[in-house]
Amino acid sequence: MHMRFVVGTDVSDVPGVVRRHLADASSCSRSRVQTWISEGRVAVNGRRAVRAAARTAAGDLVEVLLPVEDRRRAVLP
Repeated sequence: MHMRFVVGTDVSDVPGVVRRHLADASSCSRSRVQTWISEGRVAVNGRRAVRAAARTAAGDLVEVLLPVEDRRRAVLP
């Protein structure tokens, strides 16, 4: 299951980091999101995210391939 969202243009959304945006969007912990990034499950604008602290900007497309165990837990936007 893929979760996709575009980083908003609201001032509260940017600037930010991948980890925070995913944690806020999925209702999962930042440490769980860090695991997704380490496992290569997260992409920003089609490129694999390699750092949880990578900056995002308004309009960036963030995608994550949710592991089976997190599909029930995540609240999708």
